[in-house]
Amino acid sequence: MRGTTRRRLPSWPRWNRGDPTNAVQLFIEQGGDVGVRNRLGETPLHVAAGTGWLNAAMLLVRSGADVNARTNAGETPLHRAAAGGAADVVDHLLGNNASASARNAEKETPLHALAKAAGVRPAIAKRILGSLLGAGCNTAAKTRRSETALYYAAAAGNLAVVRELLQWGANENPKPSPLEVARQRGHRAIVRVLASTAAEYADLERAPDDDPRVQDLERREGESQKQEHTELGLSRFLANHTKDLRKARGNERKIRAAIARYLKEGSAQGMSPLELRDHFDISAPGMLDGAGFDEQASEHASAIFEQVSREVFRRRR
Repeated sequence: MRGTTRRRLPSWPRWNRGDPTNAVQLFIEQGGDVGVRNRLGETPLHVAAGTGWLNAAMLLVRSGADVNARTNAGETPLHRAAAGGAADVVDHLLGNNASASARNAEKETPLHALAKAAGVRPAIAKRILGSLLGAGCNTAAKTRRSETALYYAAAAGNLAVVRELLQWGANENPKPSPLEVARQRGHRAIVRVLASTAAEYADLERAPDDDPRVQDLERREGESQKQEHTELGLSRFLANHTKDLRKARGNERKIRAAIARYLKEGSAQGMSPLELRDHFDISAPGMLDGAGFDEQASEHASAIFEQVSREVFRRRR
């Protein structure tokens, strides 16, 4: 009697065959290991994240892929998503406990990865930067060569990120100097931004407290800090309640309780019912996406949301 032939498990998703989500689905169904690595130490999640394949990334995470897995160079999927301008993937990874302050072998954070990716559209870069900083990444973090994200952005000619980092309070003149590297590389627009910022602060430091320019600067800084605190607060609020939903997944009673807490706390912070609904399951990716709910579970959770929302806001009238 001949021996039975053991079925060979797939070693890597066959990305080149149609939709990447279908490739991942087939890979998992055939018994593939979502933690498998190629010669660079990349997992399938690194590839999906860096390419911006949100659905494939979500499927991998839902199937147990390590969101903080590191390549041979120490890069996490979040480094790859930030560098690739994949804002939705960045938010999904952060919503599933990816570390915003993870360092690669060069001690670069995902913020450094974004800063040197000059091809990312300004609006997308701004969104990713806000997500990373809201999740705890530090603008002052330095690489092995003591280079900040602002230095990286100035060196790469990444004007949008330079402006956004300054808005978030990044030190405009660390060592090594972003202004100097921008001059060396001929990034004139960045030179103007950094030079005017440095000159403005140097001039105002010598001005008396009653100088209208000083008072205007203090007012603008106060407004900027208030806005920053608001954005940070919202990011943390949504991240915390997304974690609640993830823990409640598969248990209707716990899902109902998690939604009720989300609605009550959000309402207490001044969020409207429409805003709360938008973050829950309308915007992409919403909280249900971040919590790893599949299509059927999401529809059920949305129905529960409708019921609980009516109950919560009826009591408040």
